[in-house]
Amino acid sequence: MIRKTYDRQFKIASVKMILEDGIPVRVVSEELDVHLNIIYQWLTEYKNMVKMFYWDMKANCTHISLKLKNCKRK
Repeated sequence: MIRKTYDRQFKIASVKMILEDGIPVRVVSEELDVHLNIIYQWLTEYKNMVKMFYWDMKANCTHISLKLKNCKRK
């Protein structure tokens, strides 16, 4: 049996159909001919990616903020 592979853009577009357009997971799964469990896996991966990006940005902002406070003191 040949295993299907999907590129990153396809996965993100599929997830955005659910999160941004409000299309039910089952409908996206059927329309794209991708198993429901795979779509849920992509959703989890996407949410984790967004969460990591958020915390990384927050850490960078905190670091910049501390640098600015040190500059003001000098």
